[in-house]
Amino acid sequence: VSTQSTGSSGINAEYGKQRRAMMEELERREWVIREKEIEKLQQVRLQVLKQILEKREDDNTKTNTERLNAIWSKKQVAKEGKFKKMRTENIKALRKLTSKRDNVEGKLSRRDVVNDYSSFASQVYAPQTRVGVFLDRGSELYNVKNRYLNTYEGLLELESSLPDYVTQPRIKIPSLVTGKGGAQKRFEKRQKELEDTAGLIQKEKEKQFEVKPPPRFLQKVVRPPPRPPTPSVEVPSEEEEKRDLAVIFLQQLLRGRAVQNMMQEGKEKRMELIDELRSTEALKPEEEKMIKEQKKEARGTQRKQRMMQHKD
Repeated sequence: VSTQSTGSSGINAEYGKQRRAMMEELERREWVIREKEIEKLQQVRLQVLKQILEKREDDNTKTNTERLNAIWSKKQVAKEGKFKKMRTENIKALRKLTSKRDNVEGKLSRRDVVNDYSSFASQVYAPQTRVGVFLDRGSELYNVKNRYLNTYEGLLELESSLPDYVTQPRIKIPSLVTGKGGAQKRFEKRQKELEDTAGLIQKEKEKQFEVKPPPRFLQKVVRPPPRPPTPSVEVPSEEEEKRDLAVIFLQQLLRGRAVQNMMQEGKEKRMELIDELRSTEALKPEEEKMIKEQKKEARGTQRKQRMMQHKD
């Protein structure tokens, strides 16, 4: 009995271990499946959140663009209104200036009825809209609204009701009246004028191609006087050329010496001024030295005074 009990207990223990291992394996598999499902749910949630955020951003951008477009359109309307107002004010100012220019003296002029009715550009025939007159006001009352004119079926019906001589006109050429009536005389006169003008044109054409006949009497051709002979200069010899060059050189030397003598005479005349200028130029460096020494002495005295003040 004891052996049977020990064997059964060992079997039970081994079975329990296997069962426990199998349970743990099942639990592990379930946890893996659950983790995968949780990850899938998280991915789906993330995708949904992304879509929501993207939609929110799109809505925000759309609302912002609509708001900006509305503001821009309002600004554009305001700008166009300002420009229109400025244009109208400019036109008014120009019109005032032109009216003032026409009447510079400021005289009052009465209305000339005769001139107004004689010129078709006046306010009587063509009034201006800015004055307050609108010629096309109430023109819609005079519009003809008819079925026969506004529809295709009405036009066909109207065309079928008209007689043949309206849609297919027959033109007869009037025959010329024989006799000496007024119309016949005018026709003959015009015909004669046309024939005369045609004859004149033909004569002008013939004149263009007409060959001129040779002259009846021969004319003497006057020849021009003969050309006088060109003057010639004798070629000087070499000795003469050398002598001329020597003379020119001496003239240049004499002129240069004369200029030097003039400069020397002017220098002697103004010698006192030159000496005075030289003396002043020589005294300048000595004066500069004296000024520098005076500046040094002044700076030294200032330093001594400052030292005495600090000591006190």
